[in-house]
Amino acid sequence: MMNEKMKNFLFEKYFEDNNMGILIVKDRKVKYINKSYKILARLFDTDMEKTSPVDIYFNYEKYLEKNTHLRKLKDLFDSITIFRFSKTDMTFTHVEEFNSKFLEFKFKGVIIDNEKYYIITVLDVTNEIKLLDYKYLEISKKIGELSFRELSKENFNSKIIYENIHLILKEYNIVNELAISILKGDKIYIEFGIIDGINLTGKKYSIADKSLTSYIINYNKRIYIPNSLNFKLPYGYKIFHIGSKPKPYSVYGVPLRNENGKAYGAILYERPEECKFNSFDFKFLDEVTYTIQSVIRFNKLYKELHNEKTKYYEISIRDHLTRAYNRSFLEEYLKKIYNRSKRYKERVILSFIDIDNFKKINDKYGHDYGDMCLTVFSETVFSNIRESDVFARYGGDEFVIVFPNTTFENSEKVMKRIKRKLKRTEFPIDISFGLTEIDINLSLKENMKKVDDLMYQMKKIKNTGTK
Repeated sequence: MMNEKMKNFLFEKYFEDNNMGILIVKDRKVKYINKSYKILARLFDTDMEKTSPVDIYFNYEKYLEKNTHLRKLKDLFDSITIFRFSKTDMTFTHVEEFNSKFLEFKFKGVIIDNEKYYIITVLDVTNEIKLLDYKYLEISKKIGELSFRELSKENFNSKIIYENIHLILKEYNIVNELAISILKGDKIYIEFGIIDGINLTGKKYSIADKSLTSYIINYNKRIYIPNSLNFKLPYGYKIFHIGSKPKPYSVYGVPLRNENGKAYGAILYERPEECKFNSFDFKFLDEVTYTIQSVIRFNKLYKELHNEKTKYYEISIRDHLTRAYNRSFLEEYLKKIYNRSKRYKERVILSFIDIDNFKKINDKYGHDYGDMCLTVFSETVFSNIRESDVFARYGGDEFVIVFPNTTFENSEKVMKRIKRKLKRTEFPIDISFGLTEIDINLSLKENMKKVDDLMYQMKKIKNTGTK
């Protein structure tokens, strides 16, 4: 006989639903079975109303090879077996198709007055699943369209895709919280994460911390956690709760895998309260995981191609010896900076440089020595100008530096410092330079001639001692 507490529990939870099949087992004996359960049980060709087949729940391994229908219920049986050794209540939900009907099996292991009761409920959810299929199809379409739209942009942002996926899953009440993490070296980086309303995007931690994500990556396996508050991970791994007042969550964790099947990250799908996912949710979320995995791979490929493009572009616009920009790039840049100066009244300082007696250096010591002088010269210039300044080789031993958004006085200090340091290098050289602020009342060509003339004035003073 069931005690009063058990009866109250059952009436409150299950008995009001006439369409639900209910089987209650205690000490491997049927304590209660209703008509709906008997009818639904026939769908998977197993007579569950007799006492002896209840043994299937406790020694199901020997039945699996004989009956394919029972093999489909392996997850349910696993949960029942685990409950035999558990000291806490346990709940598990599983949806499976039998003879064109979808049945939802729910296992509830309840401990009342130190006695264990096994409650197995069966419910025909065929109509709900059909509606769910339409719902999943609609969600998949939305995710696909938004992802494709973002991926089609020249400078797409994968985090926008993750955010859209999270918002869509939340809108349809599939998932409330989402965390996408990637392993880089020994650190786990959260590419996108909203857990318990807290934004964790950009956070990182060590894989050695033995978190839930670490467990999924290290063991490369999915995991379902019906209740995050009382679930114990194996091997010393822990579920770390966010916030000061942890709440129970249903969690579905899935590894992110590369082409070889190796885990390089993990996704956590979460919903408040316990047991909020079923097997159809798992299948759908596996598809969402595949979409996210594809975005990550596309993002990686895009970055590789972008880096290659940048690399070859850099090669095309720079002088291979000095790494200064080449003349073609300089001329295009000067047009833009000149027009910008005219439009916004920005100050731009222009310097034209010539290495003194460079032809004599080449003739006396050879071209290899001359190349080393040019290399030392360019390294000295690069180490003394700003990132925003543009240093270009105009031709032979002539160079140009453009100083945007600065004063003539500051630019003059830089040029004098470069000139001073060049005399102290392992290949001592001297330079002559002209320096002027771009005059927007003159053409660009006239400005270049002006700074070139100023450079020759300095060279003339050196050679003759007169202006």
